[in-house]
This record gives sequence, C-alpha cells and structure tokens, in this order.
Amino acid sequence: MHPGCHKANSYQVSEFLDSIARLFPETDGFCHPDWKAIAEQVESRFPREEWDEWFTEAALHWVELVVEKAKGEFYLHQTDNSILLSPESEEKVEAMCHFCESARKDILNRLKGIAKSWGYGKCVIFMFAGEQDYYQYISHFYKDGEHALSGGIFIASGGYDHLAFVERPRTPYQAILRHELAHSMVSHLCLPVWLNEALAMAMENRPFKLNAELLDRHRACWNEKNIQQFWSGTTYDEPKAQELSYHLAQVLLRKIQEDLHPSEMQMAVFVNVAHFSDAGEEACWRVFDLSLGDLMGDFLGPGHWAPGPEQWPRAPEAPPKMGAL
Repeated sequence: MHPGCHKANSYQVSEFLDSIARLFPETDGFCHPDWKAIAEQVESRFPREEWDEWFTEAALHWVELVVEKAKGEFYLHQTDNSILLSPESEEKVEAMCHFCESARKDILNRLKGIAKSWGYGKCVIFMFAGEQDYYQYISHFYKDGEHALSGGIFIASGGYDHLAFVERPRTPYQAILRHELAHSMVSHLCLPVWLNEALAMAMENRPFKLNAELLDRHRACWNEKNIQQFWSGTTYDEPKAQELSYHLAQVLLRKIQEDLHPSEMQMAVFVNVAHFSDAGEEACWRVFDLSLGDLMGDFLGPGHWAPGPEQWPRAPEAPPKMGAL
C-alpha cells in the first residue's frame, strides 16, 4: 500500500469481502474470480487513491481460496509489491519475496523507458507443490489442445495479471521468477511474442549459448514458410518448435543490440513502438532503417525472412495473453 493511503479496519474488509463473495467461483478445480465485476465494485465504491488497497484485499482472499484446493502446506508472505504463496519453508518464502523486490527494481533499471511497475493490487505469485496442481490451474487459461510444457508462466488473461510456477527443488527459481516478472512489467505494451520472450530471457541473467550445433539446427529447422509461424508467435506453444523459437528470439535481440549498437533511447523507442500485428517490422524500419528479415537472413542465410502478416492464418487481434518458460 502506498504511504498516506487509507487503511481499512477488519470490519470494513469483512464487509467488502462479504459483498463480493459471489464473485469468486470455482472452475476447473480452482477459484478463478470475476475480476471485471470485482473491479466495478472497487471503482464504484472507493476513491481512486484506495483502489490499490482494496484490490489487494480481494487478491488476498483469492489466494486463500486457491490454497484450499491446492495439495500441500503453504506459506504466504507479502512485501510492498508482491503476495507470494509457496510450499517452501517460511524462511525460504520470505527470501523469495525479497528476491522478487530486488528483481523488480533491477528490471525497471535495465529496461528504462520500457518496463513499468505493477498496477492496482499487489503482484500475486502462486508456487504450486506439484505439476498436477500447476497444470490443472493454468489449463483454465488455455484453449483445448496440445501445449508445450512450462516451468512458469505469466498470466495476463482472467482480469488480474499474476504469475504461476511449480516447485522444483533441484531447479533454482530465480531465473524463472525474473523471466515472468519481466513479462508482467512489459505487459502494458503490444509486443510481438519473440520480442516479449527475448526481453524476459535477457532478464534471467543466464549465459547465452550459441555453437555450431545450434546454428545447424536452426538452419535445418527454419524455412520461408514456417518462419512466419515464428513471427506470428504460434511456434512458442508447439512442443517440437518451442526450444528453437525461444533461442531464435534471443539471437535476434542480440543481433539488434550487438550489430546495430542502439542507444538506450533508440532501444526504448523500438520496443515501445514494436507491435504484435507485424512482429515489429515497421518499428524496425522506423528506428533502424532496415527489415527484421535482414537481421534474420544474416543468421539463417539468404532467403525471404521478413515478417509477412498477410501470410499468417489470421491477423492477430490482440497481443499474446501468456509468456511461458
């Protein structure tokens, strides 16, 4: 809550939650609130300077309802900007929350003019104890069909942006959290999927890998037809193409940064102007005076690599709803 804001007493909180209790239905095995209706209640009943507090109260109630259905014992911890639910020990949950705060500040600093802080209500982060609960929870936000596996996800659909990931004791959580936090902090932009993912991966602080074997795999995989699926963003949810799609996005961003040497302002303008409807092609021409296809051709070899939205099965009507890792 921001300094100077109204602080509700327990009676006010109880009365508010009772009034919106019907707006927390259970579907697909977990609570998935009607955030549009909750927002209407908050915005009609309280002054704008109190919205952050009341959205946070609603979010805390939601987290408690999710806990009731999840398997295992959980700890909940709050910081100034986050609510984290995890099966880890209380000490580890507190450490994870502090990590989220420092990661948030670092992302704001490294993506100046691009990333933005959270909106109304604290950032909710669900850490599930097992894959069954994790996939059952996130399936609510997917269409039926086969989808690629993930270790964590930023969910921008449903009305309240939040993060979900699964506990994996042998896998450090830091890179996953940084990745998904980055997604949440650029979600106000209409980014192409490749650029959204490339920025999130850049925030992970993992070493970039490119060798002859990977280069050969890319050149064997991509052609002038399926590159359009990459540009449109559909390959990120295809199990067979997911790995190379993520890596190709990294390659493209690194080529922009290392071959074109953009200033901080140029990079910010490019990212802010880049639009999912053409994969950022117009933005690339406007800021760097060349096509994304030129950069791609420098990596994959001669060919017609530029984004061609007219070749996509249908023109995208909205930016991607989720970023997965």
